[in-house]
Amino acid sequence: MKKFAMILVFCLLFAASACVQAQNDPSQVTEPTNAGTQPDYESYTFSHGPDQAVFEGMIVAKTGNTLLVTQKTGDGTTAGLYKLSSDYLFSSQDASMLVPGRYFSLLYGGFVMESYPMQFGNPVQFICRTAKEDIVTPLFEFVRDKIPDSADWLALDLTGVENLSDGECAAVEYLLQQQTGETFSVVHYDSTYPPVQEYLNGENAPANGAHLSVEAQLQNGKLVGTWRLTDTQTVTEGTADLPVVYYLN
Repeated sequence: MKKFAMILVFCLLFAASACVQAQNDPSQVTEPTNAGTQPDYESYTFSHGPDQAVFEGMIVAKTGNTLLVTQKTGDGTTAGLYKLSSDYLFSSQDASMLVPGRYFSLLYGGFVMESYPMQFGNPVQFICRTAKEDIVTPLFEFVRDKIPDSADWLALDLTGVENLSDGECAAVEYLLQQQTGETFSVVHYDSTYPPVQEYLNGENAPANGAHLSVEAQLQNGKLVGTWRLTDTQTVTEGTADLPVVYYLN
């Protein structure tokens, strides 16, 4: 009888240890499910401790195994730029949901590392929500192809792009900077902020620069509008007709 009791106690201790390990190991966190077989991502809410926090955001770009994400704000737009490792957060069956325009909720350790883009301390669980159109990718590719070969920097004005949030604008600028390298500079140009205009148009402005402004609206699955590029020698203008991508929810 004593031998049986010792075996029972050992089994209970082993089970408790395994449970604690699973709670502390992000790879062992189970995904939310409803009564059926598909995850009920929309209605799921996190249960978390006092030192953890929930981040509500949207994926704005994916480069390799890195996600660029931005935070949802109270007015329904997004702001700020953060990055996450997709390998750390997702199983293979969820990888197809990691697309620009995807809203999500992230449970993390409650603190953010001050890099650029910012990074989350101790990310634990990532839940996909609905998705919207991806306008960052077509804008990035369009602007990239418009940069003059002779330019050392680009002042980019996207304030005329309808429904482009601050977070999406920051993602376009960051992707351009990563593409062009350290010897090239991407300057955020806000047409409503006079000091930037005065600097770039003044006598102390850096040489070999270009200024690109884009005005566009979403129409029938495309960004439709106009663009204007000014460099040290010429001014060119044209129309923009950029297909955007809509992902199924």
